[in-house]
Amino acid sequence: ITRLAMTICAAEALAGTKKNKVSCECGRERSYDSTDKVELQQIIGDEYGRLYEKDSGAFRHKLFHGRGITQEAAAEVLENVTNAILYYLRGKLDLDNVPATNILAPSFTRIRERSVFLRQVNGGTPDLKIVEEGWNDSNLFEIIAPEPNGY
Repeated sequence: ITRLAMTICAAEALAGTKKNKVSCECGRERSYDSTDKVELQQIIGDEYGRLYEKDSGAFRHKLFHGRGITQEAAAEVLENVTNAILYYLRGKLDLDNVPATNILAPSFTRIRERSVFLRQVNGGTPDLKIVEEGWNDSNLFEIIAPEPNGY
């Protein structure tokens, strides 16, 4: 469910924003920025309805406003949205190195892999920035097994 929420945020970031205007009863007009829904529909394709339209499930609203969805529904939508984003990146941005399918490992797997061979010296929970910049600093981290090949 967390990966779906992050993937939705990524799709919305890729879509960018556009100006919208609304008028009130008094005749005043105001403008505001919001996600470019036309571009977002192009990015996530067929799952747009299930994520954003009330009659089709409005999964995004449920995820971000506390109602939640089932793990099964999240997994299905995640796979479809991820593949749609990859398709968009390959076509729209003409990127040859974008994989054809979702090859990302679940985030918990990556954390487990990292914790198998690296431990913070002071014992606490490391800040991601510290890990990224100082993972090979023996004052910060103790290597507890050889680094996996290709990591």
